[in-house]
Amino acid sequence: MPNLDEITRARRKRRNKIRIRRLLSMLTGLAIIFFVIIILNSITVSTFKNFAEFFKVAFTKSGDFPYLIEDSKAIKLEQIRGGFGILTESEIITITNEAGEINRETHGFVNPDIAVDGSKLLLFDRGGKEFKIYNRSYELLSSKRDNTIISADISSSGYVAMLTTSERSTSELVVLYGGDFETIFTWYGAKGFPIFCEISPNGKEVGVVCVTGSERGIKTIYTNIDMASQTEIGQTEVDGLVIDTIRFGSDTLMITEERAVLFDSKFNMKAEYLFPVAPILSIAEKSNAVGIAFGDNKQDSLNTILILNQRAEKVYIIEDMGSVFDLIFVSDKIYVLGDGRISVFRQNGELLEEYLIDKRGRSIYLTKNKLIVLLPDRIDIASRFKEETNDLADS
Repeated sequence: MPNLDEITRARRKRRNKIRIRRLLSMLTGLAIIFFVIIILNSITVSTFKNFAEFFKVAFTKSGDFPYLIEDSKAIKLEQIRGGFGILTESEIITITNEAGEINRETHGFVNPDIAVDGSKLLLFDRGGKEFKIYNRSYELLSSKRDNTIISADISSSGYVAMLTTSERSTSELVVLYGGDFETIFTWYGAKGFPIFCEISPNGKEVGVVCVTGSERGIKTIYTNIDMASQTEIGQTEVDGLVIDTIRFGSDTLMITEERAVLFDSKFNMKAEYLFPVAPILSIAEKSNAVGIAFGDNKQDSLNTILILNQRAEKVYIIEDMGSVFDLIFVSDKIYVLGDGRISVFRQNGELLEEYLIDKRGRSIYLTKNKLIVLLPDRIDIASRFKEETNDLADS
């Protein structure tokens, strides 16, 4: 039979075990609470909407082309992850690559425009102050700037850049970031009127284009800004109005109405190419080349397409193009959207094939071996038009 000391030691040992278990339980509970706090601080409403987006897209039923756009004129078609974003005069719509409708919302903007990257869409009222951000399924943010929005861009890395007018300077660049798209900094431009901004392919830098007058006419001031460090990393001036900028690695190609100028990462000029005397109709780019269409679609017999490589050197000129409304590069081919047709060329000017369309198209994309064309009243597959045309010719 155990004596009193043994009983006391056993009770003390049991109490110690209970205390240890309670301490471990308390520490575990504190760890769970701490973990939950961390998670809740990082999870936003946008996070839940992005989770919901996955399921809504996954369960969207496949549709059929043509995808009809009713009661509103189509303005713009942009390719997003797994489908397309469609901007009309009154709505913003997302569909899958199989024409299944994911989301459709009325925007109410007077002069709407969109920028996309990955699965995010930035809708803004150019010349107004309102903007909205969407994923493929839901609206993530609806907000308003204090100043007039001139241009805007979005990157899949999470940055949103908005170029506006300014009350304290000549222009402002507002940069938003994070799940709630909070303003992280504002850059004030002191030179020229704001024209457009464009985020670099790496999603970390943004180029700002402003214009001013000079003794020789219009002059463009281009400023490159690192959004992560919130600093200017380069600036240069170019004679003429820059209408587009293209990044080739660390080099930047600036296109004006008269020439293409190539700069290195420190904005030292490396090369330039003088254009023929004709207005620019359309520009297409890929990783190592740019295609530029010149001419007048009202007198299109002299329209040409110039192809430059990443060193701003001429690769080829395709002449006698006819009308040109859009260009896209796909591998070594260039697709040209004209009036009632889509022509496919090699970069040496060899015509490979043509498709006929029944209305004047606005833009074209190639996805999953389907040539998609935006028409005023629908989105369709160009090959279907070719088949219908051949059927009519045979009858």
